[in-house]
Parts: sequence; C-alpha cells; structure tokens
Amino acid sequence: MLLKNKSQAANISIQSRQKGFLLLEVLVALTILSVGIISVIKAYTISLRAQRHARYQTSAFLLASNLQTEIEIATMEERQGQISIGDRLFEWNIEIEPTYTEDFKMVSAKIKWAEQSKEYEVSLSNLYLKSFIDELFEK
Repeated sequence: MLLKNKSQAANISIQSRQKGFLLLEVLVALTILSVGIISVIKAYTISLRAQRHARYQTSAFLLASNLQTEIEIATMEERQGQISIGDRLFEWNIEIEPTYTEDFKMVSAKIKWAEQSKEYEVSLSNLYLKSFIDELFEK
C-alpha cells in the first residue's frame, strides 16, 4: 500500500495504536481498583469492631442500671462481684461517697471489662438518702 502524503501515514499510525489498552494502563487501573477494595474491607472491619464495642458498652450500662435498681429496692447484698454476659466477663463494684450535704450519699455502680488488651469502664451514679444507704449496707 502506497501512502500519498505524510498526514495519511500519521492517521494510520494513530489508528493502529488505539486498538487496545497498554499494559501500563491495565496496571494503573488494577492498582486503583485494589486500593478501593482494600479501603472498603478496612472500613468494614473497623465498623465490626465498633459494633462489638458498642454491644459491650451497652451491656455494661444495663448491668450498672440493674445494680442501681437493686439498691433502690433494697436487695443489694454485696458491694462487688463479677458477671459473665455472652463471651465477656464484667467486674462490678459499688462505691459510696459522701456529698456536700450530710443527708445524701453518692452511690456509683462501676462496671469494668477488657477488650483487645484495653480496659474500659462505665459508671452510673445516683444520690440516695444517707439513712437508706447506711441501713442497706450495714446489715
């Protein structure tokens, strides 16, 4: 095939190069795609970890609330202990502190647990009449 001029030769050259993808283009596209997939997987694992922590924190708060209820109905016998909820062991204790007035005491139910080598704590505090708390815990 004889080419009549240089512009016709340039057009044929450009058309022959645009028939497929270069290996470099494919590698760049795969790299971008893999970075996106890795980001999605990382976000998923972070959300699973956060969901698990929220579940343990909710369990600890409910346990603290239950301890406060036991105090209110005067059935509390101990001031510390352990309880297993699901696959987690929670340690609890009741702390009684004086307040700025002599008629009341601050009662805090503190719940502690370990998760992935970290210690966490939830505390729920209420004010009670001093006479009620003294009578309950000094039996």
